[in-house]
Amino acid sequence: MHVPEAMKKADRYDCLYVSYDGLLEPLGLSQVIPYLKGLSKNGIRIIALSFEKCSCLKWKTNIRYKDEELSGFGIKWIRLRYHKHPSLLATGFDVLVGLVVSLFLTQKYGIKILHARSYVAGLIGLFLCKIRRAKFLFDMRGFWVDERVEAGLWSKKCITYRLARYFERGLLQGSNVNIVLTEAARKELMKSEKASIRCPYITVIPTCVDLSHFKSSARGVKYDFVCLGSVSTWCMPYEIVNFFRYATSVMPDTNFLILTKESEFFRRILRNTKLNASRISIVSASYEEVPDYLAHCKAGLAFYRSGYSRKGCCPTKVGEYLACGLPVIINSGVGDSEMIISGERVGVIIEDFSKSEYCRAFSEICKMLGEEEALRRRCRLTAEKYFSLEEGTKKYLTVYQGLIKK
Repeated sequence: MHVPEAMKKADRYDCLYVSYDGLLEPLGLSQVIPYLKGLSKNGIRIIALSFEKCSCLKWKTNIRYKDEELSGFGIKWIRLRYHKHPSLLATGFDVLVGLVVSLFLTQKYGIKILHARSYVAGLIGLFLCKIRRAKFLFDMRGFWVDERVEAGLWSKKCITYRLARYFERGLLQGSNVNIVLTEAARKELMKSEKASIRCPYITVIPTCVDLSHFKSSARGVKYDFVCLGSVSTWCMPYEIVNFFRYATSVMPDTNFLILTKESEFFRRILRNTKLNASRISIVSASYEEVPDYLAHCKAGLAFYRSGYSRKGCCPTKVGEYLACGLPVIINSGVGDSEMIISGERVGVIIEDFSKSEYCRAFSEICKMLGEEEALRRRCRLTAEKYFSLEEGTKKYLTVYQGLIKK
């Protein structure tokens, strides 16, 4: 791809994009870099500031390759080291370092927009917009504070929770634009106790999928069901195992695929449940390899712990399943999934994780798979309608152009 030389060697940039997630991690590869490339191709000059884990910083070849790739799009990539322990102090240190580096970058390159992905990066953007005359875009993603409480990581009585809630109000009030993942989250921000926050302009941009990478092309089915991504914290691995157990009791030759970086974690769960794992394949696949594996599957699973915070959740795997032509079995209460899956007839919604619901879901998905070609087309069209990276980039571009004009 040809990129104008002026863009490659820009001495002025429009946006500083700050992500506390590393660009070399799965989320960075699927949910940050594609957007940055799309915006850059539309004339937005970007500096990406990310916090990379030590394990990723050791991949010198990967870093060099990714750096060259981003440079080819006129994107300047600044890498900082992510610190984990002790949690609160480490995060505070990262925010301080990020703030100093960001201040230097905004002064040197005349930054117009501070785009912060999620809460920790948001603190950098919030402090910085008070120092520098720049527009602040808070990409909220989900209800992070509520997620931490519901996961049992924080108590509502602890000082960390109170500080986080205080800064959440500051982020929502101090930004020029808020981005959320679901219509359910947007509605939630406009009502109940959050109405007093006086949110500025809110727009919905879901976790989108690169439809040129995730394609609907069956290549001989090897697996009946697949579960993609993380299997810890929110994704209820024991419930996934129980679904497997039920499915094999009804249809003994059913095969399952687990695509996760946490393969050893899932193997321990299988050992604990004493389930016959002979029909379960556990694979640690790269982002580039995932579409090839999905092409050999019939349907995807997405089980999530229920809770208030799930209103703001838009699972990446759902869009990826649909883009590859796979119907989805997902539980209710997860963002806009119920409206999309039921409305477009591309999967089954379960109300709970009981045997009776597994029975209903298994029966309904088998009926759906009877119209395989029509179902695959419907799934792909649904991905194009709701989760297109191209459409998501257009929405971001509209927001950026509005902020630049102001």
